[in-house]
Amino acid sequence: MTRPGPASHRIRGMEPGDLPAVCAIAATCGVGLGSDASFKALLPRYEVFVAALENGQIAGFAAAAPLSVLAGEADGDGSEGCFWIGALAVDPAHRRHGLGTALLGAVTARANWFFCRALGLSDAREANAIRFAERHRFLAVDPENWTPALRKQISAQCPDGASLGERRLLIRWL
Repeated sequence: MTRPGPASHRIRGMEPGDLPAVCAIAATCGVGLGSDASFKALLPRYEVFVAALENGQIAGFAAAAPLSVLAGEADGDGSEGCFWIGALAVDPAHRRHGLGTALLGAVTARANWFFCRALGLSDAREANAIRFAERHRFLAVDPENWTPALRKQISAQCPDGASLGERRLLIRWL
């Protein structure tokens, strides 16, 4: 049995009516956003891109921002030049068709607009996330090399009761 080919899609900024679909994808993919309310709390700090199929259905999203905006720290904390990907998820029914790569491309273009030198993200060592990151030239960073801003951001993304040792930091140089 072969999978159907990729549907035509468009990457665009999130619009107000996209919230329920984005939250449903986040819940299905387990990216930890949980409810509409927790996602709404992120919106002022993150720029959100969606992958909209030809029929208007939202099939994936990415939320990202300059780490310096998220960290809220002074210069010298290690947040300069890093564009942080808080979430990147594609509905399982639409994976393996280039939507994740297209969303990453939109995030990369935005990072370049901010003159960032790197993309950063944290994952929970899930197999799909690891393969995606490896295909897109992300490198794991040892915890002893995490800057204070990166450590703070990863801590903020850890679910309650989880340790930092269960997460890993991945960087892709631009």
